[in-house]
Formats: sequence, C-alpha cells, structure tokens
Amino acid sequence: MTIVASNNITVSNVNDGTITHYAYAYSADGTDRFTTVYPNLNLLKGTKTSKSITGNNAVNQGGLLYSFDNNNTLVNQGFSVNDTIILEFDWSATNPASGNFVLQWQGAPWGFNVPTINLSSTNGSGHVIHTYNIRAADVASTAVATGVGYRLDNIPTNTVITFSNVTIRKAKSSQPWMPSSSEVTTADWPSYIGQYSDFSSTASTDPAKYTPWTIFKGNDGVGVSSTVITYAISTSGTTAPSTGWTSSVPSIVKGQYLWTKTVWTYTDNSSKTWYSVTYNSKDGTNGTNGTSGIIVSSVAPDSPQTGQLWQDTSTTPQLVKKWTGNEWVIWELYAQNLKADSLEALSAKIGKISNTFDNSSGGIDNKGEIAIEDSVKVVYYNANTRTTIDLVTSTSGQGLFAQYLPDKNDTTKFQQAWYTPSYLYFSDSINNWTGQITAENVTLAPWTNLTYLSGYTTAENNPCQYRKIKNLDGSYTVQFRGQVKPVSGSFPGTNSESNFQIIANLPVDIRPIRHTFLSAVGDMMGTQTIRIGALSDGRIQVGVRGTASSYIGINSLIYTI
Repeated sequence: MTIVASNNITVSNVNDGTITHYAYAYSADGTDRFTTVYPNLNLLKGTKTSKSITGNNAVNQGGLLYSFDNNNTLVNQGFSVNDTIILEFDWSATNPASGNFVLQWQGAPWGFNVPTINLSSTNGSGHVIHTYNIRAADVASTAVATGVGYRLDNIPTNTVITFSNVTIRKAKSSQPWMPSSSEVTTADWPSYIGQYSDFSSTASTDPAKYTPWTIFKGNDGVGVSSTVITYAISTSGTTAPSTGWTSSVPSIVKGQYLWTKTVWTYTDNSSKTWYSVTYNSKDGTNGTNGTSGIIVSSVAPDSPQTGQLWQDTSTTPQLVKKWTGNEWVIWELYAQNLKADSLEALSAKIGKISNTFDNSSGGIDNKGEIAIEDSVKVVYYNANTRTTIDLVTSTSGQGLFAQYLPDKNDTTKFQQAWYTPSYLYFSDSINNWTGQITAENVTLAPWTNLTYLSGYTTAENNPCQYRKIKNLDGSYTVQFRGQVKPVSGSFPGTNSESNFQIIANLPVDIRPIRHTFLSAVGDMMGTQTIRIGALSDGRIQVGVRGTASSYIGINSLIYTI
C-alpha cells in the first residue's frame, strides 16, 4: 500500500464499523448445545456409545477406548507440528475412593500431556477439556498409535469408570460433541443459527443475544426401497382382512369387497401401509323402458309409443305433439309473441304480467294498472290522485306497501304505509309525520319484582315491581307499583335529606338519564310529606318529613328513558 500525504494526515485500515458475531445451536431458543464455533468432526469413531472400565487394583491397567475413524495410525491423521487439537470427554466413577487415571494415545508416542485425574470420595465425575499442540513425535514415522486409550493405576475392583462424549479434533476451543466423518448425518450438525452485531471483538455466550434463531439445515430425506401390493376378498367394507392376502387379484364375488394393501418400505427401514376398498355390487332389477326423445320430422313417425313427442316442422310456428295412444295432440308451441282473446291453462310459468283497466263511468274515474314481476303492484287513479298498492316479495324487501298521492304528478307529497313481518311503518310528507309500530309496542309489558336492599321488605302484601313499556316514538316509559317498609320499625321523619334512605338499586337498562323525584304516600298516620326519587346512578331514595311512616307506596314513580 502507498500512502501519500500533503499538509494532511492520512489514516489507513481504520475499523469504524460493527462486528457481526454468529452462534449455532440445536434448538429454536439457542440453548441446546450452544456454540459460537461451528463444530468440527470427531477423529474418533464409535464415541456415540459410552465405554465403562472396571478397575483391577493394579498399576498400568490400560487398553483402547476408541480408534481413529480412518482406521489408520497417528502419523496418518493429517496433523502438522504445532497444530492445535482438543481432547474433550465426560467421566464418572462408581465408588470413587482411590487411584487415578489418564487418557493417552493408544500406542507410541503414548502420552500427550493429558492431566492425571485422582479419584476420591469428593471427586467422582467431571468434564475434561484438554488443549494440545502437536509435537514432532506425533507426526514421526514411529507415531503408530491407533486411537485414544486409557491408563488406570490402583483403581479398586469395585470402581467402574465410564467415559462418554469423547472427541479429538482440530480446534482451539470447546465444541459440542460430534460423530466422525464416517458416522455423521445431517441431524448431527447444528440446525439453527443466530447473530448480532456490536463493536466488541469478543462474542457473547448468552443465547438470547443471538435471537431470532433461524433454522438453516434440515434432516436427510429418505427414499422408497420397495413397494409390495397384495389383494384380498372380504364381506366387510370397514375392517381390513387379517388373512387371505395374495399378490394377484382374486376372482371378484358380487356383493363382496375387494381390498388392496400397499406397503412402502423406506431406506431408513421404516414402512407405511395403505388400504383401499371397492364394492362389487349385486345385479339390480330391470327398470321399465323410458320414452324416446323428440323426433323432428315433417311427417308423423310410424308406430309411436304412448307419450312419444314429435316436433312437426311442416307448420309455422312449429308444434311439438304428443301421442296419447290414439292421436297426436299439441303438447308444446314455440312462439316469440302469442295473442289470444282468451287464454286458459291449468298451470303456467310466466315472466312479466301487465294489464291496464278503465271502468270509469258517470264522470268518475275508475282506472289503473296491474303489474306482476318482482311484486304484485296495483296503481289506481281517481281524478288527479293516485293510489299504489304493492305486495313486495322480491330481494328488495317483503311486505305490503301502500302509497297515496293527492297529485299524481307530484311525488314529494305523499302518504305511505309499509306492513312487514317486523313492523308497521307510516310516513306522511304532507303533515310531516313519521312513525312505526312493532309487536313490542302492542305487547303488554310484564311486571318484574324489584330487589330490595338489606333491611327492607314488602309491605301490605303488595310487592314492589317495575315494568318497561316501549313508546311509539322509540322511547320507554318505566312504571312502578307496590309498597315497601323497613324490616323493623318505620321510616323515620327527618328534616335532613342526608337522612333519606336507599331501598333498592335499579337494573342498568331502566335507570333514568337524570334524577327523578315525585311525591309518594305513606300510612297517613299523622302529618307526612313523603318524597320518592329514582337517581341517575340507579338508587331509589325515599324520605319522610313529619310523622314517621310504617310503609311507603311507590306507585307514583314514573319516568321516560
């Protein structure tokens, strides 16, 4: 690189950006076998299965744990001097009282500085990560070790040491266990990746920093190694036969079921079975002969069957005739326009029907129009007025519509009425009236018992009740009746409204918009002025001025909501 400066300072290779850190895991939350380094393959094979060694209380008890994956010696593992490798394993011991052990090459040059582990009652298991730089002796022709072995010294005979998750690989830090090159499958590799960026060169070991974790590697698929199809006959169409399956289609019996079974075997030795079933029906009874189609001809067909149709092309318009067994009669007539002085039919399917009538006499108009299409409509004219009656049964509505126009040429002045299954509606633009009546308006509203607050009850065997009556303008009138008294004593006379009493709470749907106060009556024993009120928060308040009253009647309470 050439740096040129003239009255300036030139700075080169400045890292002013963020650093992106990657991590890998086997679960969507990143917690299963989290690693910031994509794992290398194991140089040892068979390590998926743990190995257990029982002590013999001797010195230099040794043997092979796992051999190299390529079935070759240490010198042929592709190492170079100063390559960094990692030996990593888990161990546990039963009855860990005494003795020690160490892992080593299984063969020359034997040791590679793995720490010796001493067993005791407080040291019975562990996880070892040993970093080692390859020496010249490890790549010399004399390096004939065939894998990783163990050496046990003075391990008691009741002590069993188990080694698991053993790995040797080229690496500089701990990584999740991996199988060897000859054993690995897609499922053994991490399937999720996460990342984040900051200004630090040190990657976090917190999986949460790498969210969201995304899947980037799936499992290997499987193929179909074989397909076997067999057949069986059964009287059941719901339960597959348990016996009688053959590779050829058996003779099919009428009234029974033919089952087909297909078994797929996959390359991972799993299989799937699929059944299909068909019914071989019995012969039905013969039906009666049907009539033939329409014969189109200018002459009558010979030897017709009863009911035979013949379209006579010699006439205009063409006629379709039907043979009764004795003669040909007109059965159908094709025409775009048909005029007749009188038309009589037993049944008819007709599109639009219209008619005008005029029965005026003596200077009195009596005329109008009748139309049947989407509705049945009658328009009646009398002098300059017009009355319409329309029975609507189309998608635009259902009901009976009536309209009166004092001036048939002015549609802004009208009197209308609608009768539908839901309501009776009136509209009068002349007098500016509008309203409707529903079934609720003409239904006698039921009385509902009022729920007293604690300390109050019915007086004179006349329970307090209310009802909600719908008015024609859409509002509601709330009425009350009955008599109430304290459970004990009387309603006291008071000169302070703060001493008035609350006897009940009203349901939300009948509460007044604003406070409503009215005079009420009591037992009339002395001079009394009694007020009853329905408050906007739903409370019913009563108060007596003057002589105490043993009860209060609420019949005077009424308001509109």
